[in-house]
Amino acid sequence: MEKTDKIVFATYTGKYDFMYNNWYEPLKKVCKNLISFNTRKYTFLYGREAMNDKFLKVIEKEKPDYILFYLVNEEFYLETLLKIRMISPKTKIVNLFSDDDINYDNFSRYMALFCDYILMAQPDLIYKYKKDGFKNIFPLVVANADTFKPLNIKKKYDVTFIGKQKYNRAEFIRYLLDNGINVHVFGWDWNKLPEFKNVQHGIPDNEEMVKIINQTRINLSFTENKFGKRHYKGRFFEISACKSFAIEQFFKGYLKFFKNNKEIVMYKDKEDLLKKVKYYLSHEKEREEIAARAYKKIKQEYDINVQLKKFITQTKNEETTHLPFSRINKKILTVHKEDMDDKEILNMVRNYDYIAFDNGKCKNYPLKNYLQAYSLEKSNKDISCCSYYVSSKLLDRYLLLFLDDAMVLPKFEREKLFNINQLMVKREFFIQKMSLFRQIFNGKRITFIDDKNMAVIAIPLVDIEELPTKDYALLKKVFRFKFPHKLYSLFYQKKFFSAYPLKLMLEILKGNFFILKVLIDVLNDSSRIQTAEHLKKG
Repeated sequence: MEKTDKIVFATYTGKYDFMYNNWYEPLKKVCKNLISFNTRKYTFLYGREAMNDKFLKVIEKEKPDYILFYLVNEEFYLETLLKIRMISPKTKIVNLFSDDDINYDNFSRYMALFCDYILMAQPDLIYKYKKDGFKNIFPLVVANADTFKPLNIKKKYDVTFIGKQKYNRAEFIRYLLDNGINVHVFGWDWNKLPEFKNVQHGIPDNEEMVKIINQTRINLSFTENKFGKRHYKGRFFEISACKSFAIEQFFKGYLKFFKNNKEIVMYKDKEDLLKKVKYYLSHEKEREEIAARAYKKIKQEYDINVQLKKFITQTKNEETTHLPFSRINKKILTVHKEDMDDKEILNMVRNYDYIAFDNGKCKNYPLKNYLQAYSLEKSNKDISCCSYYVSSKLLDRYLLLFLDDAMVLPKFEREKLFNINQLMVKREFFIQKMSLFRQIFNGKRITFIDDKNMAVIAIPLVDIEELPTKDYALLKKVFRFKFPHKLYSLFYQKKFFSAYPLKLMLEILKGNFFILKVLIDVLNDSSRIQTAEHLKKG
């Protein structure tokens, strides 16, 4: 195969991350020069702005053939993604979208606008991209069969699980332990549950993970996303690539790839899992035959090396066009508080299609209006609501709202978090609710939002000055705190005389005591410290 010249791999490339484990070595095989850009490490150590600046300098210098992203959050400014087109117009921009069953409507739909090629790990949802007019879509459900491979070593564990302690995973593992099954767990946050003290073994790196999989008679795998819906996960593919046996949480999509009870074994609930664990622990030959068939299927069809070669071969000679964003033929009016007191407001808005809002205590990002109008067009809903940063003159952007987390809260909690500056609405909706919007500008909560009438954009498009609540329990549920990262970055760079700690103290003295609580929690959370050290080394 003729290789492409140069690829920039722009994601977290630490040895504890699945992108590194599955993509790094295969990418090296298909290009002459692989340039790794560790987004999470640079953000954590130097700050988001410095990371974006460093990245653009790399692209300007290297002019790569491809950039492969794994965009899952707000690691890159949208302006940065646009600038790539100007400073390296021939570079092909590629992103892997992994959890579109959760993220398509609120994230992938918008980030895909910045991409030339779309790799996606939930193949059942390709129709969503096509419906929105996207092309160059490549479904991928794969494992790296060079990294995840048989080691032919002795089995030492009956049952293991490797992964983060989240969702209801602890419930399943607790059930097995309570019924006499010898289970061991590896990964983040298991140390937070004292009951697992004797069976949890910390965070394995990639080499350790492959060894554990090979040493295990039955590897557990879970398919549930954070809302309890089951979807494709890569772990079963990784376990099978090691020629090891897995029991996978039932998801019918896998039956398109593997024969049930011949190449894959799945469980539907705790009782079914316990029954199958007991059965396959006592039927070694049958267990190994199933693992061998799954391994053969991975090697032949679902090895990332095979799929990646196909992608590069198909696209390397295609001319990069960077298609422009689709035109939104709608007129947008931004309404301020003083406009709401104008008797001519009704006549004013009748000449516009969509209404945005600005209470004077915010800073909008350049693409805010376009993306919100786009969301109203694609969703056909009355309201568009974007995520936001909370910022201050002292601390800059120090909180980030995770809008998806907010939307699953009880209504009385959710309403505390919304801000008029997040919204864009259709004209007819504004006219219908005009008296309520007038009250909102005067401090009343936004009460008319729900899943049925609102399109969510889980990307921060505005900085808001007002802290929505000082309730730490609520803030902890829906916000990501940015100031601990800033402190770690300053410490790592040995900027011991920075004014930032003093600014934090001033915010605390102003009554924002939650900042102190966050810092105490961070210092007491050993998993956060482990993560920081892993990023520093990775």
